[in-house]
Amino acid sequence: MASLSPIQIYLIGQLLYSVDFLTSQIALIDQQILVLVHRRNEDLKIAISIPGMGLVSASTIIAEIGDFNDFTTGDQLASYCGIEVEDAV
Repeated sequence: MASLSPIQIYLIGQLLYSVDFLTSQIALIDQQILVLVHRRNEDLKIAISIPGMGLVSASTIIAEIGDFNDFTTGDQLASYCGIEVEDAV
């Protein structure tokens, strides 16, 4: 059975430290996202009610759109999202 050299042990330790640090940073960011999403809870419920829409997708869309009240029509919102709206026949 091969043993690890001191440098290998050191490098593994550094990598584990990096993983722990990044994991803690992700947890902090997740907490901030939850606070922001909680403020938009009603909007989130509406977005999640769309078939096939999950929490992450709904949160992302809400974050990208911002305040939907900034758009006076659905067509303006669709245009902002890059969706072409055809006139109903």
